[in-house]
Amino acid sequence: MADAADKVSRPEARSVALVTGATGAIGKAIATRIASEPNSEVVLLCRDASKGQAAVDEIQRRTRNARVRYEVADLA
Repeated sequence: MADAADKVSRPEARSVALVTGATGAIGKAIATRIASEPNSEVVLLCRDASKGQAAVDEIQRRTRNARVRYEVADLA
């Protein structure tokens, strides 16, 4: 059985990260960093769809990663 270390070391391994607070400065910085990693997919969990789309557009532009998207969710 493969463990987490095996997934990180294999270049074809793909990770999906869910990032809360990604329309704010810290969350967006974290999401951008993750999106810059090869084979990463980032899902921004946002309360506001327009802010979510703006964050996605910015992160995709900065990282050239098309696998960044948002989902509307209120986790409060």
